[in-house]
Amino acid sequence: MKTVGIIGGLGPETTAEFYLAVMFGCARIAKEHRPAILTWSVPLSYELEEAALVRGAHVEQILPILTDAAKRLQAGGADFLVMPCNTLHRFIEEIRASVDIPVLSVVEAVVKFLDARGVNDVGLIATAITLESGFY
Repeated sequence: MKTVGIIGGLGPETTAEFYLAVMFGCARIAKEHRPAILTWSVPLSYELEEAALVRGAHVEQILPILTDAAKRLQAGGADFLVMPCNTLHRFIEEIRASVDIPVLSVVEAVVKFLDARGVNDVGLIATAITLESGFY
């Protein structure tokens, strides 16, 4: 079984909900064992998190912290990485370039899911950065 690496903590509630969704989803599919999951809770100050992820300021300070998280998870044995926080996806290409393992995109997965069902219009509750990003 592969080991999931979660870059989390930015929205600890989102990280916790994602973790539980993976655990319960796997329990429904494969009841023999639980999945191996590594989580790195990104140690950002509340001030920097607010500035970078809500207002879009000081974003240059956050990228080295995120790439460090990705490298730590890879070194810890993660086979692939995910980021439950939609707003962090503005950095996904840089994070992908920083490691040798796949970095899966929640955004790409949601878009694929909606496209497969022919859904074109979706309501989105998100940070201003995510809403303005054009991710969806």
